[in-house]
Formats: sequence, C-alpha cells, structure tokens
Amino acid sequence: MNSELIIESAKKGSDSAFRSLYDDHCEMVYKLAYRFTGSNEDSEEIMQETFTKAFRCISDLSDNTLDSFKYWITRICINTSISQLRKIKNRKKRFVLSLSENTENFKSSEDSPDAVIDYDSIRKIIKQTVETFSSKQKIIFHIIVGGD
Repeated sequence: MNSELIIESAKKGSDSAFRSLYDDHCEMVYKLAYRFTGSNEDSEEIMQETFTKAFRCISDLSDNTLDSFKYWITRICINTSISQLRKIKNRKKRFVLSLSENTENFKSSEDSPDAVIDYDSIRKIIKQTVETFSSKQKIIFHIIVGGD
C-alpha cells in the first residue's frame, strides 16, 4: 500500500494504517525528542504524546503526502518537546524554592560555601560556554535554565 493510501486510511480511523505510520516514523520522532531532552525517559514520553496527539488530530491533516505527514508529525514533536522542557523547568524552580524555604532555619553564622564561591567567574565561564553552542542548543539551554 502506498503512503497516500495509508495516510488516507489512518484519517478514516484505520488502526493498522496508523500503526504503519507509527512504525515508519517512531524512530525519527524519538531521535528528535532526544535531541531536545537528552533523556531516554523524557524522549519516550514525548514520542508517546506526539503520536497520541497525531492520532487524535490526523483528520485535520490537509495533504495525504508522506512529506506532509513527516513535516506535521515533526512539528507536533517539536511543540511537545518544548512544552515538556517548560514543565521540567517549572518543576525545578518549584523544587529549588521549596528547598530554599526549608533550609533558611539552618543558616549558620560561619562562612558558608556560598560566601567562598565566586559566582561572577562561574557566570562568565557559563556565558562563554553557551556562546559556543549552536543556535538550537542556545534556545534549548535558555528554555531549560532561563535567563539570558
């Protein structure tokens, strides 16, 4: 069966046609998600969510060509990856806030490690390192870490 017929069948609700599309594209979607997250678990979750969204909305796909489907599933994966990175970033922020609230009572009058660390030097090194990143890596870095 050619790709246009498979896509048309999937749009009509054929589980086997959608399974065929999944089998043909799952590796590409996983690799793309992994490039965003660097995590097997997050990439698998993104891949699952990407295909779930695609299955729910495949009837909205206007063109039945394979190239159109590849572009469409790629966009879904990218958007899902970005959303996932934002969720991870928000979880980290909540954890840090929670941790800082819980440790305020434990501050001592002695020099803390924070007093010894030269944060300006660390920021400078990080900034120099980020400058060596590709534009995509910089976007991902800023999504995860925040700031400029």
